[in-house]
Amino acid sequence: IEGPDFVILKGPPEKSGEGGPLYMESDRFDADLNTNIINMWDSVKGRKKMSDDRNMKISSREAQFSGQSNFALFKKDVIIDVDSMTITGPRAKFIYKNGELYSMFIDGGVKIKDVGKWGVAGEAEVFFKEDKYIFRDSPKVVQGEDQLVGDEIIIFDGGERVQVKKAKAKYRAKQ
Repeated sequence: IEGPDFVILKGPPEKSGEGGPLYMESDRFDADLNTNIINMWDSVKGRKKMSDDRNMKISSREAQFSGQSNFALFKKDVIIDVDSMTITGPRAKFIYKNGELYSMFIDGGVKIKDVGKWGVAGEAEVFFKEDKYIFRDSPKVVQGEDQLVGDEIIIFDGGERVQVKKAKAKYRAKQ
C-alpha cells in the first residue's frame, strides 16, 4: 500500500492504560502487509503522552514501524522533546515490551539539552519506567562550570543521582 499524500498514524495505547498511544503524521507513507512494516517519509512528526504524565514530541525525516518486532525507528535529523529536555541524533529506536514503551536507543552521535545542563555521547539509552539515562561512547555531561567525562555516564531519577564509570570529572568548587 502506498500513500503519496499526508497521512496520520495512531498506535495502540499502552496495555497498562497509563501511557497514551503514539500519534504520527507525515507527508507520505507505504505499508508492506507481508512484513507488517510501515514507512513514513518527509516531515515526520509525532507525540505521545508518557506513563508518568510527561509529554513527548518527536520529529525526523523518516520513520519505520513494525507490528511484529514491536519497535519504532526514526532516522535522519531526529529531535525528541520531553518536557524541558531535547535529545537530538541521526537515529532513534523505540522498543516496546509487553505492550508498553520500554526504552529508546539513540546512536550515531547524541546531543542532549535540558535547563542548566547539556551533554554529548556516541550513543544513549533511555529506560522510561526507571527514569534512567545511559550515555556511552565518549560521553560528556556539563552543568554550569562542572563537567563529567568517563566511559559511561548513568543518570537516575531526573538527575538526582549520577554514576560515572572510569570518571574524569572537572568541577569548580563554590567559593
